[in-house]
Amino acid sequence: IYVMVGVSKFNIEAYTLGQKYLEAFYFSVQTFTTVGYGGLMPLGNLPNIIASIEMLIGIISVAIVTGVTYGKFSRPRANMVFSKNALIAPYHGKQSIQFRFANLRRSQLLEVKAKVILSWEEKIGKKYHRQYQDLQLERNDIMFFPMSWTIVHEINENSPLQHWREEDYQDKHLELLILVSGYDDTFHQTVYQTHSYTSKELIWNAKFHKPFYVDENSQIVFDLRKIHRYDELKV
Repeated sequence: IYVMVGVSKFNIEAYTLGQKYLEAFYFSVQTFTTVGYGGLMPLGNLPNIIASIEMLIGIISVAIVTGVTYGKFSRPRANMVFSKNALIAPYHGKQSIQFRFANLRRSQLLEVKAKVILSWEEKIGKKYHRQYQDLQLERNDIMFFPMSWTIVHEINENSPLQHWREEDYQDKHLELLILVSGYDDTFHQTVYQTHSYTSKELIWNAKFHKPFYVDENSQIVFDLRKIHRYDELKV
């Protein structure tokens, strides 16, 4: 636009089209960033109007980019690692669904809550419909989250999975939808994270390996590498 208006109206001395374009580009950068070194300036109403519009666009653009960038990187988020598989494990003489997760940040999570929703396909008439139901957990919340938490749903008379056979988990395309939330003492805000397990990620007749041990100094050591490990049980 500056070249079309005429670079002479911006106190630019150039003779070839390349020089005019380059000098106009430098002037545009100075105007957009509101630097204004003083060597170049608009002369007349039309050049000043064009320069004023670019200044306004520059200020608004920088403000938008700053706000979006700050909002993107400053938004508090949980950083948890979930076990790669959920297990069908023995529990109080019955079966249960178990999975576990741990906090990857050094910050402390307080008042951590977990909610698990069972999702499956049910044939009603000639069509399949997606069904949802909350699962009752052994414990829905804990006061603080120092190491790891194993979520347990006991498959008892109150469980929708009570009469399911092993092949039903696959045929009904079971999925566990998980929401974990907690208060982060670093951000002073509630953070959350979601996760899910499908029927293909279920391991039958297994038990999680303990992810922590006591060292020679009587200190509890938590090994995140073991959070995915499990031991298969003999049936």
